[in-house]
Amino acid sequence: MPLITPDMNIQHMLKEGGIMPEVIDEGFCPETLLMVNYGSSDVQMGNHLTTAQTAEAPQVQFLPADEEASYTLFLVDPDAPSKSDPKNAPWRHWVVVNIPGGQQVQVNAASNQLTNYMGPAPPPGSGDHRYIFLLYKQTNKEHPFEALAQGVQDRRTFDFKQYAATNQLELVASDRHRRRRYRYRRRHRRSRSIVERKMKDCKKAIVGHDKQDAQDGDKESATLRLSFKAIA
Repeated sequence: MPLITPDMNIQHMLKEGGIMPEVIDEGFCPETLLMVNYGSSDVQMGNHLTTAQTAEAPQVQFLPADEEASYTLFLVDPDAPSKSDPKNAPWRHWVVVNIPGGQQVQVNAASNQLTNYMGPAPPPGSGDHRYIFLLYKQTNKEHPFEALAQGVQDRRTFDFKQYAATNQLELVASDRHRRRRYRYRRRHRRSRSIVERKMKDCKKAIVGHDKQDAQDGDKESATLRLSFKAIA
């Protein structure tokens, strides 16, 4: 039996989740353990989190192989506005740079935000979105990153692979969560109207049977049906 290594398990999960090779290149092996949590909700390789849970920037921790190095963090959505029509993807949700390996509290420091955090807000009816955290090791400890435009429309089509190559960033870890957005309200209203219509039909049928039973002198049957109607 072939030996199954942790790297093989991670690669399998990335492939199952449609992350490798679509977002992350084939053969990627993580060098660092990345941990992301929104309050009490952890990001766990593809679990579903709600818009409310992810409204504020998460807490991020990692176990760097080199504590003296600095790191860069991306959060991108490759499914904007939808997985079937990703014309605006990858969407740039968050970019944090020059994170000291030994001082990870700097992830949320204002001075390190190259793109301020924008929580997931997928369009109604767009289905599952994959929100992917990518952690890179920097070649330079204090890299002079160029500013990125902060406007909402400027976040579209962020070529993070080219950006990483230009700034000599090495991918060392990844994690992801999902957000699902369907047309719940419309579906709920449609389901409720169907139920209400069926209830009205049933009541009409019961009343009709009651009248017929009374006319036929079947008092016992009429009593049972009236009792059922009172319970309903």
